[in-house]
Amino acid sequence: IIIDPAACLRLGLFLLSVILARNPGVPSDAVLTCMRLNANAQLQK
Repeated sequence: IIIDPAACLRLGLFLLSVILARNPGVPSDAVLTCMRLNANAQLQK
């Protein structure tokens, strides 16, 4: 199965927004770190 990276990123951002909506206390640093890790994973493929 081939997943479009852009679609994957949109899905990730959507899930992130849902998580943040349910957990307002999540630090932005954790979010930025998660996004950075995702970006690195995309680049390495």
